[in-house]
Amino acid sequence: MNKVKLSVITDGLCPDLAQALSVAAKAGLQAVELQHIGGKQIHALSPAEVQDARRHLANFGLPVACVTGHTFHNCAIDDLIQDPAKLSAELDKLKACLEFAAACDCPTVRVMNFRKEMFLFGGGGAEAWNVNTALWDQLLEMIQAASALAGPTTLVLETGLNSAISSATLGRRLIDALDADNIAILWDPANCLFYSERPAPEGLDSLDARHIGHVHIKDMRLDIAGARIQHCEIGHGDMAPYLAPLAQGLRAKGYEGYVSLESVYRPDGGSFADGFHASLDTFRRHFGSAQSAASAAPI
Repeated sequence: MNKVKLSVITDGLCPDLAQALSVAAKAGLQAVELQHIGGKQIHALSPAEVQDARRHLANFGLPVACVTGHTFHNCAIDDLIQDPAKLSAELDKLKACLEFAAACDCPTVRVMNFRKEMFLFGGGGAEAWNVNTALWDQLLEMIQAASALAGPTTLVLETGLNSAISSATLGRRLIDALDADNIAILWDPANCLFYSERPAPEGLDSLDARHIGHVHIKDMRLDIAGARIQHCEIGHGDMAPYLAPLAQGLRAKGYEGYVSLESVYRPDGGSFADGFHASLDTFRRHFGSAQSAASAAPI
């Protein structure tokens, strides 16, 4: 029996939360992921806007799978170490997102991670020329500070583009080093492809179910040498050969969390919602169940 649950990031459908929730409900998805509401990041919402969001969620009966906090987004580790006020400001964003998640009964908050450092480890002389050997321990220290704030809420650190944790391999190393019950990886295998890690077998071999707190699925065509990325319909890009083994591998590992469709594809002349609809059947076929597909209303 498939226990993976399907969700979508709402602002990839529409900036208006009520409209996005309507689309998600008609698609038969089991939850939503919140990143921006009305063009505002979650930590910047007013109390009235938080109450409006809760009302809309209740009206559509959709739980929140994950709340995105932009904590540590594009932050250089050195900058935060050298300026405690900057670190404090980032942790304040996290506190606001944790409060929002608690108000919505959401068990998971996404942390965007730090700016990419190309080499965190090295040897044979590379540690003298190419590696800042202090950065890994400093990264762990800041994640531990975030973990202490989170309490029972699970923080999921994304394997992001231009991110310090850019692969399942590094994610596993981070989780093992921290040994914290409330830290897991938000695995975005498409992002990891940019750093030459295939979702299967390498990504799956790196992670057990206990390491994975959330999963994002999208597709794109990558030209790494040309520094170009082109989003596309799921199943029509570089992720296409990995979708089936990835879905099968998650089930085999006993993963029972959420898989979110990250609706970042916009067809020529269309909208991001059009891209969502173009990808939905393939997304459901691989990661959903017969029951979830049957619950979808005609769109």
